[in-house]
Amino acid sequence: MASENNRSEVTFGPPSAAIFTVILRIHRLKRAVERNHNCAATHAGSRLIVEPLPNGGIWRGLVEVFDLAGHPRADRCYAWMEPRGRRSVSITRLRTSFAKSAQTAVRAALAGRLLTRLPKR
Repeated sequence: MASENNRSEVTFGPPSAAIFTVILRIHRLKRAVERNHNCAATHAGSRLIVEPLPNGGIWRGLVEVFDLAGHPRADRCYAWMEPRGRRSVSITRLRTSFAKSAQTAVRAALAGRLLTRLPKR
């Protein structure tokens, strides 16, 4: 018979700076979703996305998934941060027929960016 004194306990130290960075990033993206789409957002999870680029490079990033309340056309939104010069910008994409997952939301954003860079005829 095991006594109560033999129980092992796990203790955790103070949260690391990395945890605070992730929490701050999710909060910033949540605000961007709510501001850009004029509705309430609840964080539903994170997805690591790796997407090959046409030039042979790779887009790699963490996409946050938000459930939406009060939006007339969508119930979910995908959001991530991208570097632009010396700062980062928030990218948000509603779940639509073109963006049914975090992966396809990134693909749609990348395709849109490529289209805007094509020379005009």
